Amino acid sequence: MHCKGGRIAETMLKNLRISQPLLTGIDTANIYSDMEYVHKNGEFFYGHRLFPILDLQYPGSLFIFNTRNLESWIKSQLTHNGKNGLYVRRVRKGLSALNPDRTISNEDVIEMWRKTWHQHEEEVNKYFSGKSNLLRVNIEDQDSKRLLIHALKQHGYQLTSDDLPYVGATPQKRKTSNS
Repeated sequence: MHCKGGRIAETMLKNLRISQPLLTGIDTANIYSDMEYVHKNGEFFYGHRLFPILDLQYPGSLFIFNTRNLESWIKSQLTHNGKNGLYVRRVRKGLSALNPDRTISNEDVIEMWRKTWHQHEEEVNKYFSGKSNLLRVNIEDQDSKRLLIHALKQHGYQLTSDDLPYVGATPQKRKTSNS
């Protein structure tokens, strides 16, 4: 299940607030990705940051840590929801609500993204140290994607392709990745 317009993260947040297992109501999928919610009012929530709770609530689950070049990811975030900057404007609106005494710029959002990127990677590495249920993939590297597919097959997943799907990828990224 891929983001569903923020529905995954929004559901996780609702369930967290009412002390329910995080995936209650959306627990029929095998894979969840892009678990973030950015509302037009500026409220945002990153469900992927709750991986320790997910690991406790869903024992035996595998976690896939997607990575790529940080600057490429930031560029992708800036063009998310079209080149008109809607996504970054919503995040900026949310940060402005949290920091009412200052004007939030796109550069502030980018700096927050950089910090949370590094923080999230550090938290993932620390939490999964010594555990065997974390798989890693660099989505910009074909060999890394092949290794992930192989690992998933080793865990019993039946995959019909030798490549990862392109949910949300730009047409240019699709062409580049296929070469």
